[in-house]
Amino acid sequence: MKLKENNVESLLTAIIPIGNTGGNLELLYSWLPEASKYPISIIIVHDVLDNVTGPLLNDLREDFKVLNLTFIEGRFGCPGEARNAGLALAQTDWISFWDHDDKPILGSIFKSIYEATSEDEILIGEFTIYNSIHNSVKKILVPKPSFETIAMNPGVWRMVFKRSAIHDLRFTNLKMGEDQVFLSDIKLPDRRVKFIAGVFYEYTVGGNNQLTRDLSKLSNLELATKYIYGNTSKNLSNSLIYFNMHLIIRQQITLIKNKNMSLRFGALRFLVKLFLKPKSGLFWYNLRSLSLVLMNIKKFRLK
Repeated sequence: MKLKENNVESLLTAIIPIGNTGGNLELLYSWLPEASKYPISIIIVHDVLDNVTGPLLNDLREDFKVLNLTFIEGRFGCPGEARNAGLALAQTDWISFWDHDDKPILGSIFKSIYEATSEDEILIGEFTIYNSIHNSVKKILVPKPSFETIAMNPGVWRMVFKRSAIHDLRFTNLKMGEDQVFLSDIKLPDRRVKFIAGVFYEYTVGGNNQLTRDLSKLSNLELATKYIYGNTSKNLSNSLIYFNMHLIIRQQITLIKNKNMSLRFGALRFLVKLFLKPKSGLFWYNLRSLSLVLMNIKKFRLK
């Protein structure tokens, strides 16, 4: 049975984890009124971290009674486990994973869902970046959509998944890098993916509570690397091996660019080991992936 609102079947379930809001749900309030126009079910998962967010969510529940909203509350400790709690309740054909401090572009997302064929398993749209400090929106300039460019910006928030494609797959309990692990586990390049020439998502940067700003969580990227590399072998499809290696090398570049010297040296050591002592049959995959990642970095500059 699918979740329903006003006798209309929902086509999409959006799962939104909320932890520390800093007392601000402004971006949620900016797009939720528009949601009433679409067949959408929204599951808000409150990962209890403070005494401020709960009352704010109670107010939100009262303000948007017309929407098909479901609230879950618990101590999950990371976005992945909070998403898993939402996944357990999702009943619609399509599922998305959004953050509370960003803005989904509902019109573009639903246009793509309406136009999707029965064969499509994953829809991947474009995204823009909103800088909350400078109050400006910039579109990411990317080459022709490919799995290599997805590995450069692997956020699941700009993707819409068929529930049947996810099946019983779940997120890890990592506090950073869980998106990359999920895309590797779902074997993204082996799926029936449709790239959409339209913006699905406005990603916000500059917020004080943004998880990606928390240097203490960066060590989880090392764990994500070990997980993905541990599951990568020459027995996988060529496209999946290349994708995994792109994810791994992109993670090392992120670690090298951070301010923690220990993580920097750890990433450099891993890259050296990747080429001096590669897993059986993976050397040329590693080399090609590194060269493509280095070439593509310049193409992701913002204008």
